Amino acid sequence: MNQIVGYKLWPKAFPGESRGGYLLRMAERNGARGLAHFGRPFNLRPSQMVILGPEQVIPVLRGLPYSTEWLSWRPQDLGRALSVAGGTLRSRVCPVCIGSDPEPYLRSVWEMPLGCFCEKHLVWLQDHCEVCGRVLSLNRRSIAFCNCGASFASFSAVPVSTWAVTMLEIFIKAGDPARSATFALSTSTERNAGRLLR
Repeated sequence: MNQIVGYKLWPKAFPGESRGGYLLRMAERNGARGLAHFGRPFNLRPSQMVILGPEQVIPVLRGLPYSTEWLSWRPQDLGRALSVAGGTLRSRVCPVCIGSDPEPYLRSVWEMPLGCFCEKHLVWLQDHCEVCGRVLSLNRRSIAFCNCGASFASFSAVPVSTWAVTMLEIFIKAGDPARSATFALSTSTERNAGRLLR
């Protein structure tokens, strides 16, 4: 059992907030300098926290008794588990969302492999810092800022092309129950997209 006194500030997750983003927001709220610093007193690596998710990590970070079985995971096992779980330490942000949220948070839809733009603002998601060029990672100090100090809200909000919205409708929203009855029938949007690809 771990004898370290745990963190105290645990606000509710926002609807649609990503697991890793929630943990990063909690690290920032509790004065930690990123996920690595947040988990260090409990021997938790950032990748372990993202794989396990808030449900299993929060009791540990609160200082409650916990099993230490997963603390012995080797780095190569963590990488495999992270990819199998669909998780990643890479991060994407919508500069408009980050700049307009009363309290910035990361959306789980931004972590989807084909989720490359913000459906609300129709701008491309940013995955690199425009100032220092680093790839954005959940292993940073702040939800709204790069480790170099650049504000994500100040990043360029590049409008999405019409073809990208069409591709989202075709591939990502293909499982929409409203479309299941017309699965084999192409819509006018799909026919137009096909013409664009020729």
